[in-house]
Amino acid sequence: MSLYVRITNESYKLALTYPFAEPSELSGIIAALNETTAFQIVLKSDNRCILSVDGNPWISNRGMIEHIRVEIVSTFKSKVFIEGTMPDDGDIQRADILLSQRTVEVTPSLPTALWVDISVPEDATAGSYSITANIYLSNGLENEVLVQTFNIPLEVKKFTMPDPSDYRFYLDLWQHNSNIARQYEVELWSTEHFAIIEKCIATLAELGQKSVMVVASEIPWKGWGCFKNLQTPANLYEYAMISITRNKDGKFIYDYSVMQRYIDLCAKYSILGDIEVFGLTGVWWNEILAEKSPCNDYSDPILLRYYDESDGCYKYINERAHIEQYIRSLEQYFIRTGQIARVRIASDEPSNVEKYREGLKNIRNLAPSFKYKAALNHSEFIGEFGEEIEDFVPSYFCACIEYKKLKEYQKKLADHKFLWYVCCGPERPNTFLQSDLLEARFLGTLNAFYGFDGLLRWAYTCWPINPRKDIRYGIWNAGDVSLVYPALNGDILLSLRWKALKRGIEDYELIACLNDKGRKDIITQVYNIIYSQPDTSKFSKGEWRSVHHGFSVKYEDYEKARTLMLDTLAEI
Repeated sequence: MSLYVRITNESYKLALTYPFAEPSELSGIIAALNETTAFQIVLKSDNRCILSVDGNPWISNRGMIEHIRVEIVSTFKSKVFIEGTMPDDGDIQRADILLSQRTVEVTPSLPTALWVDISVPEDATAGSYSITANIYLSNGLENEVLVQTFNIPLEVKKFTMPDPSDYRFYLDLWQHNSNIARQYEVELWSTEHFAIIEKCIATLAELGQKSVMVVASEIPWKGWGCFKNLQTPANLYEYAMISITRNKDGKFIYDYSVMQRYIDLCAKYSILGDIEVFGLTGVWWNEILAEKSPCNDYSDPILLRYYDESDGCYKYINERAHIEQYIRSLEQYFIRTGQIARVRIASDEPSNVEKYREGLKNIRNLAPSFKYKAALNHSEFIGEFGEEIEDFVPSYFCACIEYKKLKEYQKKLADHKFLWYVCCGPERPNTFLQSDLLEARFLGTLNAFYGFDGLLRWAYTCWPINPRKDIRYGIWNAGDVSLVYPALNGDILLSLRWKALKRGIEDYELIACLNDKGRKDIITQVYNIIYSQPDTSKFSKGEWRSVHHGFSVKYEDYEKARTLMLDTLAEI
């Protein structure tokens, strides 16, 4: 048996190409206190074999084949994941999913990667440590033999990373709870559904998520056009978290219990930022799905489904007065429960200035306490609504084009939040399956460089039909629809892209801490390491739209910058 083993850094992404790109060797890793650091192990055998990361027995249905076992010995808690691959847009299998299974069978001559987390507690002692990776081999019923040992130096810095709940990076990853119910085959808003939702919320909290996403009408995105996509099937409809009943007296009764249960569950995990309410303005429509809205005399094609006790039928509200009554009731609920200050009536990429203005006017007249948030991919909206929307979230492209204007607003409107987002574009930097992992990490540093509050991403669990096999969907780049995966046991599985984004957010927090200490000289050095053109004027001219060479995709550069920041903070 010929066995290839290489220890490499956390930014390597295995691609099953021939010949496969060999990873660089890792010289060592660094960590702050209260932080998880990581590395990867890449293995390849010329024989079919079993690969395991625990000591449990496993015999192949092919019979007694060779068995490789990987053991990590560390002063600190370690966890090893086998990495699963997914096809990208070019049909190349790329590592991404961190599997829950502890054993896999390895195809001859095809490499497999392992992800190793090392969690350094807050009360650890700073200094030098060594992590050992032992590789054991057995064949059939023969005794296991230690065949290779690797020592990975770990340097723990004397700086404590803040807890995710204390991150200043304002993260808004949209939550698709109806998709979760479909994927796990549980009843919508049932106890079983909320048990899985809670696991998802826990993974969001690990990233420092701030926003709570509420859907207040039926399918406000109209499934993102999934009814037109037959090549890569998906059901992407999101349903309202508020149920409506019309009693026999003709009175509408609104049940907010599911919505409140979700808000409270997020609060349990310290997700306490804005409550973004979708489905009341900027609602999407597609005439292929339905020729017209049930209520044609309201500015937005809002779908409000209710149960009519008089005849036992479900119906859609078709009178403007009843839509207005619903909106007023929702405002009063948030006022009555003391949550109104957190609420933002949210819109996703409204395309028509006048229609959006009419929608805002309607809601303002009905419910004057509401404030607004909008994800914008048309730069003209920034000038039109700059002082009317409390939370501005332009796309990367819009932020480039209107950077100067956004910074003027930010200076003038200090109580407003300014985020930005990536989705279908730009090509780089992004979080697609084909993206370099350092692109996801770069987003944290880029947010600091922008001087904005944080980042929005439209999809966290917006899975197509079979995301464990293929996450390609429509014309969008593979990986755009999610950052995590569903597990067969009801858990949520993380991805390499999730890990890279987490590290980028930590980089942002380090920059924020340096800024607190007045060390702008170090921040400038960090930018000079990561950027080849650290000039914000490039943004306003739109020159960074798809420029890859504007930032580094070398792991060594990011670790050099991170070491500089940690060493400086350790001395303060």
